[in-house]
Amino acid sequence: MRALIHIGSGKTGTTSIQEALARSSKQLQANGYFYPVIDRTPNHNYLAAPFKQRQPRRLVQRDGNLENAKRVADEKWNDVRVTAAREKPHTLVLSAEYLFHSLDVTAFMDCLHHHVPGITSIEIIAYLRRPSSYYLSRSQQQLKGSPSFAVPRKQSYVESLRPWAGFGDVHLAEFNRRMLVDGDVVRDFWKRYLTGLDCRLSQAESVRT
Repeated sequence: MRALIHIGSGKTGTTSIQEALARSSKQLQANGYFYPVIDRTPNHNYLAAPFKQRQPRRLVQRDGNLENAKRVADEKWNDVRVTAAREKPHTLVLSAEYLFHSLDVTAFMDCLHHHVPGITSIEIIAYLRRPSSYYLSRSQQQLKGSPSFAVPRKQSYVESLRPWAGFGDVHLAEFNRRMLVDGDVVRDFWKRYLTGLDCRLSQAESVRT
């Protein structure tokens, strides 16, 4: 089994990719691609949460405490295991921004192989923005709810990407509409990584972040 692991990064249309994959999950499954949709959540942050070096506050708050958050994540991993064993897809697709920063990648991969033991090849996918473009997008988003600008910070992707290098082929693409298929990150993801599938399955809309 092949595994596609989309790790973000932020402000690169990740949510649009996840929503398109979740929306088309049944069609994908009919073509051998398994994109888990559990509790109507389009992303897989819940699968990554136990392996964050700094626990996401919103998940801990939702589940009451850290132990409950880990228990919920384990239940969802078991759901993935059961479905993968039953459907026997040729490709498992996971997508979560929580996978990009402050993650124990080794522990995450051990968990993945434990629950889906048939994986033979892994591809890690990341879209990256130029720091100036990221800052402008983040500032525009912040200004919608606050009169203040986002504070500029040093933007380095190396530390987030390096841990993944030993676990599979890492594919990097610049989030730049001029460099994306049809200027759309969803169609770009579909065309590059979901081999042989019609892009129209994604029902994609242009991402203009």
